[in-house]
Amino acid sequence: NSTAVENVSQKKLHYRFAFILAQLHEEVENFDDAYKYYGDVIKMNPPYEMTFNAKINRAGSFDISSGNVEEIKKELQKMLKDEKNVDYHDQIYYALGQIYIKQEDISTAVDYLKQSASSSVSNNIQKGISFLTLADIYFEKSEYPLAQAYYDSTVSMLTNDYPDYDIIEAKSKNLNDLVKHINTVELEDSLQRLSKMGNGELLALVDGIIKKINEEKRLEREKQLDQQYNTMQYYQNERRFRDNIQTGGGWYFYNTSTLGFGRNEFKRKWGNRKLEDNWRRKNKEMASLLQIPDEEILEEQDTNNGQGKEINKKSRDYYLKNIPRTDSMIQVSHQRIAFSLYNMGQIYQNQLKDYERAIKAFEELNERYPESDYLLSSYYHLYELNQARSDEQIAIHYRNLILSEFSESEFARRLSDPDYYSKIKEQENKIKSFYENTYTNYKNGLYAEVIDNYDYATANFKKHELLPQFMLLKALSVGRTSDIRAFKNALNEIVVTYPGSEVTIMAKEIIAYLNQSHPVLIEEEEEIQSQEIYSFEDSTSHYFALVVEKDKVDMNQLLFFIISFNIDFYTSEDFITEGEMLDDDHQIITVKQFVDEKAAMEYYSKIKSDPEILAELSNTIYDFFVISDKNLKTIHEDKSVSKYLKFFKKQYLR
Repeated sequence: NSTAVENVSQKKLHYRFAFILAQLHEEVENFDDAYKYYGDVIKMNPPYEMTFNAKINRAGSFDISSGNVEEIKKELQKMLKDEKNVDYHDQIYYALGQIYIKQEDISTAVDYLKQSASSSVSNNIQKGISFLTLADIYFEKSEYPLAQAYYDSTVSMLTNDYPDYDIIEAKSKNLNDLVKHINTVELEDSLQRLSKMGNGELLALVDGIIKKINEEKRLEREKQLDQQYNTMQYYQNERRFRDNIQTGGGWYFYNTSTLGFGRNEFKRKWGNRKLEDNWRRKNKEMASLLQIPDEEILEEQDTNNGQGKEINKKSRDYYLKNIPRTDSMIQVSHQRIAFSLYNMGQIYQNQLKDYERAIKAFEELNERYPESDYLLSSYYHLYELNQARSDEQIAIHYRNLILSEFSESEFARRLSDPDYYSKIKEQENKIKSFYENTYTNYKNGLYAEVIDNYDYATANFKKHELLPQFMLLKALSVGRTSDIRAFKNALNEIVVTYPGSEVTIMAKEIIAYLNQSHPVLIEEEEEIQSQEIYSFEDSTSHYFALVVEKDKVDMNQLLFFIISFNIDFYTSEDFITEGEMLDDDHQIITVKQFVDEKAAMEYYSKIKSDPEILAELSNTIYDFFVISDKNLKTIHEDKSVSKYLKFFKKQYLR
């Protein structure tokens, strides 16, 4: 209370207690008393920093109904002119912006808030707060693209311990998604308009854009040259200043007074910067002011991307490439628009609670694309939205559309049965109870009942989220009652049926353990798979193949011996011998091609006993085989030589 202030005699403690008391009143929104105590602090003539903060906080606590608002504005404008406040303009502009917000002069408030953000060179918190206030203003005005830009900047400036940071970040994300869809609709609409232009008119438009870019580049280059000159002048002056210091008081970085001046001047000009190369770059892309690249180099960089694709913004092709020219391209463009309109409606309705804009988005979607896949869902959204704004007549209209045009849909069942949700909840509870009973049966060793319950669940609870868990309990029960092969097959069924389920991860881990502890299972599985993925076609063209371990053999020497073998024994044949990687651990050499399986097998029988080739293979594990063109493509995809060897031995070496 105020007694603490009145009883303190020491001046230093006196103004500190007064400042704290003012802050406490401001915290509980007792702004009249806060304004009074901040004024008392100023009258006590404390150190300048506290005086400054008291004036700023007093302006924030000001009640415009008290009548002396112009006096506060004049005081803040006077503070802007004071050289001592050059580093605090951001806070002063922000305080002015807050006053104009209270006066409901939003346009002027926005101007001051923008000046606050742009003048902030080292205070990221103040810059972030200014961005946040601007974002909130535009959000309240439903100007979402502008709000998105400022929320995005807010998130980048404020730290995640700032009050309600998670809420701000979520709002930024929602608006990012919304603006992406807004931009998609605008872009695709504009591209479709361009597609309807005559070729001459379109090229004239593109040439105008290129001309404008050239002019902007010319002006930007002039600006950079001016900056280069000014920067060089700055460093020349600094060098002279440093020379003077060296003659009168030591090197610059060892002179504390000049070092302080240099640091403050740097912060004033550039703000706080991380210690990194090219800190003068804007957005990490602009070249250093002292290293402006040649115009021709810029052109070359623009026209060459890592893939060698043309992206030169001075090229007509850059602007023409995305214009839909065919029926299929126009159809894709319409699909993008429909998708974005639907998502805009959902974001307006569910994230932003802007029901008017949500209705507008869904109505535009249905008007433009009355046969889209979103029609039923958009009808239901429009039903909900019109109910929310108490427009029963329109809500009933959309209800009737759903019941008449989509009578078999779940939406229709919801609308026609007042007990629909209670029945759904009752069914959900029944399924969960049935699963818990099945799990209890498994724990109690009642495996036959578990398998029966799984069969019942698949027949009666189609597409329910608990079905993967039912299948896992069934597989585990099979493992308890059948042999290991049946257990593995039951686990594989889970992997195939529910590839994205968490239960599948567990099934794969069990399969891996079974394979490790029972290697015969891998052999049997590969045997089955080899007969499924490979086919025997004796009359088609074949290759000879040799697979060796990577880095265990001199491939060039081995290729030389095989080519020599071909010259010695197959002079009249025009074989092609090639080597390549098969997988991370193996290389493959192929000799092609033979008219059929018989010719390839004759070659196989002869080469596998060649002494020079066998000598070269003495330090590696290797496999000879013949293979059809189709099966060679499969082995490259499957990456498993062992599977093909099982197929080869069964079909070719029988």
